[in-house]
Amino acid sequence: MANSEPILTGMTVLVVDDEADVCRGITEFLEEQGYNAGAAVGGAEAVSRLEKARFDLIVSDIRMPGMDGMQLLRKIKQEWSATEVILMTAYGSKETAIEALRLGAYDYIEKPFDVEELLRATTNCLRNVALRRQNEHLIEKLQEHQRVLEQRVEAKTQEVLEHERQLARVDTLRQTLTTLAHYINNSNGAIWSYADFCKGSGRPLPPDAQRLVDICLKEGGKVTAVIQSLQEIVEQMDLKAIPYIAGSDRTMFDIQERIEKKIGEKNVRRET
Repeated sequence: MANSEPILTGMTVLVVDDEADVCRGITEFLEEQGYNAGAAVGGAEAVSRLEKARFDLIVSDIRMPGMDGMQLLRKIKQEWSATEVILMTAYGSKETAIEALRLGAYDYIEKPFDVEELLRATTNCLRNVALRRQNEHLIEKLQEHQRVLEQRVEAKTQEVLEHERQLARVDTLRQTLTTLAHYINNSNGAIWSYADFCKGSGRPLPPDAQRLVDICLKEGGKVTAVIQSLQEIVEQMDLKAIPYIAGSDRTMFDIQERIEKKIGEKNVRRET
């Protein structure tokens, strides 16, 4: 049995000849060698078989009434280009062989031929088909692997770009907070100093003025706490991103929580 190679398992051959006895003889021989072979009497029947099932190799006579082997070859290469063709003829010529190969035939055998010659041509052809399919499968796997790698690279690139954008936003925020803290601190310092001077002057103040001084000192303390918190944030810049709106994908830096915590600590110290 010639077809003992695992790579050739399941491959199919269709034998085409206008003489049924020739078809049967070649088909039986190929089946004895382990191939899955079928027969078609004439080119038209071969086309009908090809329309219903896939064959890896067509072994066809050239001289047949109706659709001859050359016409069948052209049809196969137009409709089923992956199917290989080996042509046989008892009236061959060099010109015919060259034309057959030009049209895409895998091989060309002259009758009468030794069955071992046919077997060698069949085995070599099917081995070539199997290897080609393996290569195509490997190429598909490599292309899929490449697509996966490209997707991962793209995802990582976007991650790096987002990190760079985040760093840029942090730097902008740092500069903004520093500027705000500077101007707020200057204004708050003036208000605080004036209110503290009024309270410590020793002169009694009208009730409304005293209440205003107390409010300035109290709120000024809160502003001082806010400024201290902003300065600490600028120094550490370890802000985390929180949702801008509940359920939203947009985020903002969690400054408010830090400031409220600082104000709370300030109030506790003042109360104690």
